[in-house]
Amino acid sequence: MMDISNPNDALRILILEDTPTDAELMVDALHEAGLKFITQRVDTKDAFQLSLETFNPNIILADCKQQPSYDGGAALQLVRETHPEMPVVMVTGALGEEKAVELLKAGAKDYVLKGGLVRLAPAVRRALADERSARSRKAAELKYRRLFEAAKDGILILDAKTGLILEANPFLLELLGYAQDELIGKALWEIGALEHIVANQEAFLTLKNKKYIRYDNLPLETKDGRSIEVEFISNVYMTGDLESIQCNIRDITERRRLQLALENNERRFRGLIENASDLVCVVDQLGCITYLSPSSEMMTGYRPDEALGRRFIDFIHPDDLPAATAILATDPSSPPVLQRVELRFRHKTGHFQVLDAIANNRVDDPALLGVIVNARDITERKKIQADVEYKNSVLSTQQEASLDGILLVDDNGKIVSHNRRFIEVMQVPEALAAAGRDEPMLQFAMQQYAEPEAFLARVRHLYAHKEETSHEEIRMKDGRTIERYSAPVVGENAKYYGRVWYFRDITVRKRIQELLEHANRALRTLSACKAALVHALTESALLDSVCRLIVEKGGYRMAWIGIAEQDQDRTIRAVKEFGDDSHYLASVRFSLADTALGRGPTGAAIRTGTVQINQNLLTNSTLAPWREAAQRCGFQASIALPIKNASASPLVLTIYAGEPDAFGHDEVVMLGELADELGYGIEAVRTRTDRDRIALENLRADVALRKSLEDSIKAIANTVELRDSYTAGHQRRVAQLAVAIARQLKLSEDTIHSIDLAASIHDLGKISIPAEILVKPSKLSNIEFQLVKGHSQAGYDILKDITFPWPIAPIVWQHHERLDGSGYPQGLVGDQILLQARIVAVADVVEAIASHRPYRAALGIDAALAEIKRGSGTAFDSAAVDACEHLFTTAGFAFS
Repeated sequence: MMDISNPNDALRILILEDTPTDAELMVDALHEAGLKFITQRVDTKDAFQLSLETFNPNIILADCKQQPSYDGGAALQLVRETHPEMPVVMVTGALGEEKAVELLKAGAKDYVLKGGLVRLAPAVRRALADERSARSRKAAELKYRRLFEAAKDGILILDAKTGLILEANPFLLELLGYAQDELIGKALWEIGALEHIVANQEAFLTLKNKKYIRYDNLPLETKDGRSIEVEFISNVYMTGDLESIQCNIRDITERRRLQLALENNERRFRGLIENASDLVCVVDQLGCITYLSPSSEMMTGYRPDEALGRRFIDFIHPDDLPAATAILATDPSSPPVLQRVELRFRHKTGHFQVLDAIANNRVDDPALLGVIVNARDITERKKIQADVEYKNSVLSTQQEASLDGILLVDDNGKIVSHNRRFIEVMQVPEALAAAGRDEPMLQFAMQQYAEPEAFLARVRHLYAHKEETSHEEIRMKDGRTIERYSAPVVGENAKYYGRVWYFRDITVRKRIQELLEHANRALRTLSACKAALVHALTESALLDSVCRLIVEKGGYRMAWIGIAEQDQDRTIRAVKEFGDDSHYLASVRFSLADTALGRGPTGAAIRTGTVQINQNLLTNSTLAPWREAAQRCGFQASIALPIKNASASPLVLTIYAGEPDAFGHDEVVMLGELADELGYGIEAVRTRTDRDRIALENLRADVALRKSLEDSIKAIANTVELRDSYTAGHQRRVAQLAVAIARQLKLSEDTIHSIDLAASIHDLGKISIPAEILVKPSKLSNIEFQLVKGHSQAGYDILKDITFPWPIAPIVWQHHERLDGSGYPQGLVGDQILLQARIVAVADVVEAIASHRPYRAALGIDAALAEIKRGSGTAFDSAAVDACEHLFTTAGFAFS
């Protein structure tokens, strides 16, 4: 709105008048009164509405008579609805008193008769002044309302006469937990949270008379039962003719809490100083002790009164005087700096103890005027620290001496440490290892795995299941096999620190295991085929059975028997086959001629009369004519064996394996014997009269072959014992005693034979234990003993997949089990342990105690027998114990 007192402001007056001359009279009257203005006259509703929005008038002069196009009363109603703050003065020719009152009630500011326009200018000024005053009041009320609504104190407005609550701001409602309708219109003492402020009407009258009341720490309880403290101030004031009371309520709960906390902290600080186990002293500028905490007597042996006034450095070890002097420097111009140092402090008894001291220069503090020294006795901690450093050094040495690669990773997957063997096993370059960065080292190691994604998946699983251990065999791209073991590193209260990984190159061990398995495969094949040789009635049935048994019993991929034709191409034709599911033979050709088709193993075997071995079909250049078909069928190695017979047409047996390097020496020998036996079998079928002779020879050969396999097993056992000079012959002597016990118990010869074989290799698993542990002349550490205990499992793992006619692998696995479950590695009890294993266990204990060991001299047979008798029926099989005792005490048994 414009200010009409300012001559530079021009009033905008909208005139609703259908008679132009009447409008001109209004304008003239206003000019004569000295008003500066501009006008706009309208006489229709649409023009009136448009001018309200575009002309934006300061005041409206409207004729209230019924106009042809628009009525002044209707215009007044429109203005009240759309622009309620805009003043309207009614100008009319004649107006009754009732009509005038009606217009004023409807919102008109005034009315002027056209016959008395001399009142028009005063009416306009008065209407504009009223409008300006109303606007000011509204602004003030809005400002007050905003302050009232936004105040961070609770505010109550009361009627001073009745004590009824007129208003309550939002902060108070939130503070006390009430809604507006629960407070407005009620007396202050009717509100539960406030009833103790003004307990009755008499106190309320006192408040009215005093005009002011204040409570500093007033306890209140909110509607929901919470206890708070408030500062309560009440003032009486006048609003026009209305006397009101304003109550300001400030929540001081947090302030009181902080104040109490500060007071408690001060008391606590004093208590801590007086009762602290740490030593606290103040040293003045002369270096003398001016304060010493009571804890000094317990820590140093000196009571405070015995040390006060004495120089601090008199108690310090001579070698630590420079450090002590430095922390006691008291230059007031130097800013306070905390200094930390370790000092050796002389105890009252004369010995020195190590103190961790922190000095704070407070010379400029009038209350102290010196250096505050806080000291803690760390003598014991220093001893523990030295012990930990020693043990860490030992562990580091053991880790570096280990034959396993060791990698320690923290909870975040970062490498904490690794030994030299890890670098060697994983073949990490020297430069990369020297850099010591975990991520490049791991990335390089990942590139060595044949299946890196499977490794990553396993690692993610282990880190998601932190409690799990892991034991896997991993193939490397260079053909090696790595045994990997991982376990969580767990401290006290099951706190997880990370994971330790062990890597062991078991390529040689796996090769030995494969050779044993292949030899056993050939033995199974040979045994089965010999049975077929005995029972075959026709040559065709014999060849069928041999091909089938080679695949079914031996586990080979395919076997076929070919005959050399007498055609021009000297073709080798398949007469029998088994396992040719992919129709290999139908897609390739073989020849006896010295051509590309005859230079393969099959043709060369017939042509030369010797066994032909191909260890890798995919890389052998002479096998190009058959490579594609072999790859499609999954063949990677083959052996061709000439079958000697009296026929004019030579025969050949060709066997295929699914892995490269599949045919070891022993296996080749047995398969060669199979081919020879097959030749004999063919001849036997052809000449029935020789069947009995062939059967007898086959039986003898079977015994010889079994003896050959047993000799191979014992040779491996002797190889293991060669790694441990102190226990050489141990397995042989255990087998000797175990067989004697079995005979004493009248077991079958087959069972006795199984005990002999198993006992002779029962320590096969020691191949996985570092030699320096096996020959260690002192007591084994816990970690070393755990490694040694793993030999039963390791031996079982080597043998478990080899099919023997006897339970060799379970006996090796169980020879350290005990009847009461105290043994290892499975903790078996009672009849869960094989009888053979129980016998080997007794023999193993007796021989171990009676013989010389790396860490002690031989204890003798008497000590050995006493030990097994002590465990008879609990740890050891009582029948085996009794039989063993009888052998030594009665039967005169002695180790040879």
